[in-house]
Amino acid sequence: MQNALRERLARLYWVSTDRTRDISRRRGSSLQAHLAAFSNPSRQRGISDHPESSENEMTETDMQPGGADRQPIVRLVGDQLRADSRDVAAYFRKDHKNVLQAITNLHCSPRFRGLNFQPFKINDLTGETTSHVTMTKDGFAFLVMGFTGPAAAVFKEAYIERFNAMEAELRNRAAAALPQTFAEALRLAADKAEENERLSGQVRQQAERIAFQAPKVEAYKRIAEADGSMCITEAAKNLQLRPTDLFKHLRTRAWIYRRAGAREDLGY
Repeated sequence: MQNALRERLARLYWVSTDRTRDISRRRGSSLQAHLAAFSNPSRQRGISDHPESSENEMTETDMQPGGADRQPIVRLVGDQLRADSRDVAAYFRKDHKNVLQAITNLHCSPRFRGLNFQPFKINDLTGETTSHVTMTKDGFAFLVMGFTGPAAAVFKEAYIERFNAMEAELRNRAAAALPQTFAEALRLAADKAEENERLSGQVRQQAERIAFQAPKVEAYKRIAEADGSMCITEAAKNLQLRPTDLFKHLRTRAWIYRRAGAREDLGY
């Protein structure tokens, strides 16, 4: 274990030395100042490819202890493959809030952001609301350009491979749904014909039902729009009922009544 650590530190020393010479020529910084970073134990887990990061960069020093002990997670959302910002943060061993900030700081056009990044909120098991961002493959690639370092490079490759594998699986599913033989094509055509016939039958039944109900609908419409100017006998005629039956129906439901000795019905 100690030998492996010494070998890793030695490799990092030479990589850092080469980088430092280049930076020293361009900025006049000293070799001793750059190598002093190795005295900080928090940096011994990984060295950034870029000693100074821009506002959008997340270097390997941002990574939390441990390794990517999970598989990259890519989900089908609607008709698009997307990654969740929380899954990306967990896989790259970064704080989720830092990943969200990196997405916010991306210098991309509003159109690109709208197409490739979709923010949303969910309630976790504790009832607290957490913010997430789903991203397409293009959005993911744009984001992780700022994740630097050897380990980050390995993680980026694994995530992109997962996107590619999911895309291939979707293509295979689509291909499997197509008929592969002439007999399968005939069966598919027959199934479609049967489905069309069934739908046509439903349309015919609906049209017949509407035609059958049209006179009654028109009668009810005339009565509703009569504004009290239609007598019960005329209403019965429009409803194609005997007047005596309509009078009986209205009396049974107490909509009209007749006083003792009176000859006409009154409405309640």
